[in-house]
Amino acid sequence: MRASLRWLLLVALLGFAAPLYAKKAPEVEPTMAQAGIARRHAIGPSLSKADMKAIPGAAVRFDAATGLARKVVSRGLAALGKTPAAAADAFLKANHRHFGVAADISDLSLVSTQSSPGGFHVRYRQVWSPPGAGASDRRLGAMTPVPVWDAQVSVHLNKDLKLQLAQSTVTPVTEPIASAPRFGAKMAMQLADAAVGVSGALRGRANASLVLYAGGQPARLCWRVLIPAWEPLGDWEVLIDAVSGEAVLGRNLLKFVDGSGTVFDPNPVTTSGNSTLVDKHDRDYPALTEELFVRPLLGLDGSGRLVGPYVTTAPTKKQAYERDFTYDYTRSDRGFEQAMVYYHIDACQRYLQSLGFTDANKRPQPVNVNGSGLDNSWYSPGTGVITYGKGGVDDAEDADVIMHEYGHAIQDNQVPNFGLTEEGGAMGEGFGDYLAATRYAEANWAWRVYIAEWDAVSYSSGNPPYLRRVDSTKHYPQDMVGEVHDDGEIWSACLWQMREALGAATSDAIVIESHFYLTPMSEFSDGAEAIILADQNLNASAHGTLIRQIFTNRGIL
Repeated sequence: MRASLRWLLLVALLGFAAPLYAKKAPEVEPTMAQAGIARRHAIGPSLSKADMKAIPGAAVRFDAATGLARKVVSRGLAALGKTPAAAADAFLKANHRHFGVAADISDLSLVSTQSSPGGFHVRYRQVWSPPGAGASDRRLGAMTPVPVWDAQVSVHLNKDLKLQLAQSTVTPVTEPIASAPRFGAKMAMQLADAAVGVSGALRGRANASLVLYAGGQPARLCWRVLIPAWEPLGDWEVLIDAVSGEAVLGRNLLKFVDGSGTVFDPNPVTTSGNSTLVDKHDRDYPALTEELFVRPLLGLDGSGRLVGPYVTTAPTKKQAYERDFTYDYTRSDRGFEQAMVYYHIDACQRYLQSLGFTDANKRPQPVNVNGSGLDNSWYSPGTGVITYGKGGVDDAEDADVIMHEYGHAIQDNQVPNFGLTEEGGAMGEGFGDYLAATRYAEANWAWRVYIAEWDAVSYSSGNPPYLRRVDSTKHYPQDMVGEVHDDGEIWSACLWQMREALGAATSDAIVIESHFYLTPMSEFSDGAEAIILADQNLNASAHGTLIRQIFTNRGIL
């Protein structure tokens, strides 16, 4: 918060493949098709009277493009075997032509037979046998029948083993270009990492296996790679052409859910207008609990932890856990600050995306909540982690502080190593203050220029107490003192003047866009020129005269 860590980073570049999805986290319920990787489209089924008579005693839905049965609903078909698997096998063999499989169903492999109170459920996957199947290769392993990607059959029987339902996604197979891979699983996983843009440690072990992708012409032998990644968050399934190394398609299999949390929004001093509130060492009392709000926690990964596409509390000791995804805590609970951080960072990232910014720290931001006993917080470019301190008022109880540090993470993601000059560092601090002020100005309009009113009760006696403000009258260069937080008030005041004149959405978009035009060595004048350029590109310079006047009056231009 008051001392941002600035470490130099060494960036390792993957030379064997250009990332197709670099440094981006997934949307809720995402697919990699949304990230620019092609995905097979489903073919709509049709149903006719002739179709319904194809299998006596059943209604059949056929695929309009392939002519294969997709869904069979029984109208009293008798049992054809003495066990669930035998009955299912017999049904498929009797109707193999409708399903597009061999008469002996040798191109189906039994996956499982399950029972339930209502009956039995037999599942198969479609397989393809390459020429010379079973021949061994020391480097690539035995070439056995290969699963056809996403091609399955399920047969559902009642307790008397009579057919109730059968469903199929069997795909017609054309002979692939190659029947053996040209490289192994290790290289496939490297190529998949590059395609997704994976960085950092994984959540689990990646693996690769051969499949046949029959969704195109001709079919392709592919490595199916599964990557449980933290960044971008997901269980990524990627098909890598086993001959060319091309990323054919992919998707995120991770399931996201929405929950709710009880939070300050942004902090109790701001929402109550009561500057006499005090910390009382994390104890609850009515004046504070009256300022709690229930807010949606979107995109949770389903683990019960506060982990999602734009925030992860994984670095935090004793992560909050709720099976029902309801994080209904008061401030005396260690999980309260975790819910605070998740809600406010996630909401901010979604706001940036609503402005059109799909690549400004769009990743699961790691946060260590209450990770320090100091009355201080920081963002570390070296680790990418935000750490919030618990000295005085816990920093993560004040959304202004949460946003200030997230501002550093956003800027570092846009311009790695940003702020290596004193003025650049001041710009970073000023932007963090501006981000907090613009996000929560409406919570108490009279106090909209103050930052961290709740955090400041432990060191400020003002009314309201505050850490800094964004309406400073400081002038450049005579009011520069060589301390980035103090000098940052010059920069935040310029940004705030823009917001007061242009409104939040317009000003916020110009400010975020301007960061892309900066370098680690940028000074105040570079930042001002970047803002003018951003307005030129976003708004055809509609606000250029006003913006230039703001920075000229401040002495920067």
